Amino acid sequence: MMSRCTDTLFWASIALSLGTLPSTAMAARCPDGPYRFYMAGPPEITVDPSVPNNTTFWTGDVSPQRVEPQKCFVAITSIYMEGTTPSTGHQLYASGIPGISFRLKSPFVCYTGYWPGQCKSQIWSESVYPHPITLELVKTGPITGGGKLSGEFARRFTDYEDEVIYSWSGNSLEIKPTTPTCNATQKTLDVPLEKVSTSIFTGVGSTSPEKTFAITLECSGGVEGVTTNLYMTMTDQTAPANRTDQLSLAPSSTASGVAIQVLNGTQPVRYGPDSSESGNENQWPVPNGQGIGNQRLTIPLSARFIQTQPTIVPGFANGHATFTLSYR
Repeated sequence: MMSRCTDTLFWASIALSLGTLPSTAMAARCPDGPYRFYMAGPPEITVDPSVPNNTTFWTGDVSPQRVEPQKCFVAITSIYMEGTTPSTGHQLYASGIPGISFRLKSPFVCYTGYWPGQCKSQIWSESVYPHPITLELVKTGPITGGGKLSGEFARRFTDYEDEVIYSWSGNSLEIKPTTPTCNATQKTLDVPLEKVSTSIFTGVGSTSPEKTFAITLECSGGVEGVTTNLYMTMTDQTAPANRTDQLSLAPSSTASGVAIQVLNGTQPVRYGPDSSESGNENQWPVPNGQGIGNQRLTIPLSARFIQTQPTIVPGFANGHATFTLSYR
């Protein structure tokens, strides 16, 4: 009797559970969370920035380089596909690179058109198999610099939950426009600040007179009539983690109580990581480096000492910095 009672309650429970679902669908369940596909394409793609807007300049498949598998149970449900970056219209999504958007589609799901889209599907497997996505890159505005596609960019989901999250792999696809790039005419630039008397300093924060200097660049390799915008990051080679506007003294220095400041106009330059990534910390626009083409470019700067301690010890005061360029 107890066994029959248990069976009756069990089947009643199942019937009640199914009864709570919409009549048009059985729920897909991914109890451990969605699958995560980390997609990879070719190492880099070159684009001619002079092509007209709305030109599709690259089409190809990107495939999972790495998959974090989960388990999704049998379901009959609506499936939706969409990009997760901001829409730029006409089934296009923002790439994160100015002037470039992307489209997506895949023949390996029940909807084969451009995303976003939806379809009704019956899933009998407990696994979602890795599959490629067709990527189209489209020029939507002026392209003045390149960059990498990174982070989450699309998802596939049901009426109830996310099923697959698509992200770019660590070796993300890099887009390189044929815009000008620049090289310094001097690999090493010495800026002599000459002798400065300690008597000109009046306390912490006081400075010496400025010494002007310039970085000269040769910019080439761009398509005729195509320009780019130039940004710079300076890095403190003695203390790479330095994010202040004071360049550390090198170990060869015998002076103390002072640091070196580099000025862009009247503004002291703050130091950042040695990286050309767009938006790098303490990256700044080169004042005369906006809209440059194939040309020689001179960047005027200046340098000075700044008192950092109540007492200054005279001696040699040397600093070492590097600069990295970024293009947008």
